[in-house]
Amino acid sequence: TGNPSLTLNNGKTADYKEGNGTAKHVFEYTVGQNDEKGGTYNTDGKLLVTAINMTDVTWTDAASGETFDVLLPKDTKKTLASRNIKIDTTAPKVESITAISQDGNYKAGAQLIFMLKFTEPVSVDYPKDQQGNVPGKLQIKFKHKKGSENVLSAAGVSSGSEYILFTHTVSAGENTSTNGLEFDSIDVTGTVEVKDEAKNPLTSWTSETTPDFSGITIDTTAPEKLTINPAWTSGTNVCLDDNGTSFTISGIEPDAVVEYTLDGSNYLNYNG
Repeated sequence: TGNPSLTLNNGKTADYKEGNGTAKHVFEYTVGQNDEKGGTYNTDGKLLVTAINMTDVTWTDAASGETFDVLLPKDTKKTLASRNIKIDTTAPKVESITAISQDGNYKAGAQLIFMLKFTEPVSVDYPKDQQGNVPGKLQIKFKHKKGSENVLSAAGVSSGSEYILFTHTVSAGENTSTNGLEFDSIDVTGTVEVKDEAKNPLTSWTSETTPDFSGITIDTTAPEKLTINPAWTSGTNVCLDDNGTSFTISGIEPDAVVEYTLDGSNYLNYNG
């Protein structure tokens, strides 16, 4: 008689549901929002029963009519300790989006690699439409444009349970601003479902840290013809003084390396 309950190690309670008069008694616990944040979990995060609440409860043997106390089993194989039940009500998030490729200047044909990392292991699914196609697709949208459209990476590919890798092959006519390569957003086409092991869904593709690709520059424009003063022509003698060359070169792009040769084989750096 009475209303027994079980105390759980997350600070919550499982209430008696059914089984009176039988050998098996069922207790029910409904997971609430943020329930995993309370109590005293073990280091492995398993849900355990820590006590049987007996206040105003009488247990009676249905056959003999004798009353008795109910204690937690000492054999852990007969308790929740033998199960791997964990409470997780926190939705996964995008932890970071970073460039795997090194900083530097990249021309047409170069391949860049980027990595999206989730805050926990997840499954990424692309549900099929009624025609059996897979319409879902993830891409990185960059701020620079080619024509009137923002440049997009290739579709992302899952790597393990916490990462998505994106590649981008630089195309002709594609150039970044003086700020370098800039992230705009994750572009989602169709349906993409991301869930953690407890089936909590991802609700936002916004990264917890701001993506920074500024060390990468895309430049597919060939440098303009340089101007040499005084002008050099075949057979022209060029005078050199003790402090270096007596000529100047203009029209050099920022950070460009210019070399010149006096004998057709040995090249020297031009320092202006």
